Amino acid sequence: MTADPLAVVTDIAQRLMRDVPLVVLGSGASCAYGLPSMGQLAAALIDRVRAEGAAEEEAWARLRARLAAGVDLESALAEAPLPPTLLDRVVRVTWEVVSASDLAVHDLVVRGRLRLPLERLVRRHLDPHDARPFIVTTNYDRLAEYAVDCAGGAAVTGIGGGWIQRETGWRPLRRGQVGVVKVHGSLDWFADGVRNVGVPLARAIPADLQPLIVTPGVFKYRQTHLEPYRSTMQVADEAVRGTRALLCIGYGFNDEHVQQSLLRRIRDGAPVIVLNRTLSGVARDLLLAQRPARYLFLERSGTSGIRAWHHQAPGPVELGDGELWSLDGFLGLIEPREAN
Repeated sequence: MTADPLAVVTDIAQRLMRDVPLVVLGSGASCAYGLPSMGQLAAALIDRVRAEGAAEEEAWARLRARLAAGVDLESALAEAPLPPTLLDRVVRVTWEVVSASDLAVHDLVVRGRLRLPLERLVRRHLDPHDARPFIVTTNYDRLAEYAVDCAGGAAVTGIGGGWIQRETGWRPLRRGQVGVVKVHGSLDWFADGVRNVGVPLARAIPADLQPLIVTPGVFKYRQTHLEPYRSTMQVADEAVRGTRALLCIGYGFNDEHVQQSLLRRIRDGAPVIVLNRTLSGVARDLLLAQRPARYLFLERSGTSGIRAWHHQAPGPVELGDGELWSLDGFLGLIEPREAN
């Protein structure tokens, strides 16, 4: 008798989630809650950034031409580097756009109007385990920190304290702490040219400070050998090397830094679960090229269906309607009795 495809996927998911996996968040994990997609961010930058002077105007025209030709924002910024003064303006507008959406989510969470599924995942890992879980994210937003707080944990990011924060460095996590490793920076992080500080929930960029975020596609043009990026990347690499499993949510496997560590760990035998609304063929082929012994990829099929890729089937498996590719749907699959 042929096994029910959904039952097979459920069994695989539950087995792979027995360990406390390293959670990797990409932009797709935040877009569902109103944070801008790369396309929306590109449109905002084109609308709000103004070039000044011939050199900036020429560089900005090149970038706009790449975007008009259908090149994604990350690739366009990598292919058409901007002068430092214009790049700083791009960073500031990026901060403003992402921050406005992030604060809207924060207000909903505080009012009890929104419960982030990531809270449920963090609580699952904090409660029954003497674990020190890590979340590695390429996002600037604070959704991971909000989820950790709501789950009763304490987020550790390497910059902390009270209302005026400083770099704390990374020490072994204590019980109840969750490492939130923000490899591209955070909305809370700023630099004044001498030191790096944290300003929680700032409604605007503080005067004379520069946001410490890395705009997509221009990571190599930032001073990534300086803090906090250097320590953050080291912690991310160590967390990936030390994990027994990987759970990637909304991550497209197109980041040159985190991606390499993840692929090495998969080649070394770590099982991997990938949840994406759309898993690109490039990302899927890249993952399968690592020959993972155990894996599960879930994505949307058509307008309302589910497509699964896993180690017990030679090709994609259709699972009917649903949203198992979302974290909320996936958690319902592995913990069907738990209320949302």
